[in-house]
Amino acid sequence: MFKLRWLTLIIIFGVFSFNTPAKSKKIEHKKSYASFDIGAVQQESQSTSVTAIGFGVTVTGTVTANYEPGIAANFTIGHHFNDHLALEADFGYAYWEYDDLDITGTATSGGTSVTFATSATLDGSTQIFSIMPNLILYPLGKSDFSPYIGIGAGSVYWWEELNSIGTLAVNAEESGVDVAVNALLGFNFRVGPASTLGVKYKYGWMNAREVDDDPILHSLTASFKQRF
Repeated sequence: MFKLRWLTLIIIFGVFSFNTPAKSKKIEHKKSYASFDIGAVQQESQSTSVTAIGFGVTVTGTVTANYEPGIAANFTIGHHFNDHLALEADFGYAYWEYDDLDITGTATSGGTSVTFATSATLDGSTQIFSIMPNLILYPLGKSDFSPYIGIGAGSVYWWEELNSIGTLAVNAEESGVDVAVNALLGFNFRVGPASTLGVKYKYGWMNAREVDDDPILHSLTASFKQRF
């Protein structure tokens, strides 16, 4: 009788345990992430006004430097405070080459003016390394398709060389560190439980103290993002 009671209790407990739904484990949302971007960068043309006076002739003109498209790459590590807001540190590299130099102007003497225009090939390049903290906003929150906007400010180390202007050999180098800001616009789409692919546009501005016309950069990159 005693053994029968225990056997009955064991059977009842076993049946109850088998039929009771197991409590679902709480899955912690992965809030940290790392991403890698690679794509193209374009520096806007830079112009400088010049004026020269001599021998009764006044010359005014504009000198414009144009640039070739280059490459841009970024490694980013960040943290989501919630589904709508994230803070990240962006480590960037970019490289591009010079294109040509356009010179236009007017020479005036004794009330008579003559306009002129010419161009010369530029042989040179620029490289930059940047560290940029960014604040990112996701308007739609957590979803399979996540557009975002962002803004940040940081510093840029730049190095450039100019080998020649036309047939004139220059062979000059220059470098420096300047303050920079950027604005971001892009989207990610989910390709795995914690992975996304995306496209990012970045507008960048550098406070270059060495030139009158501050450099402005535009980049468009493809990105892979992994949460952890």
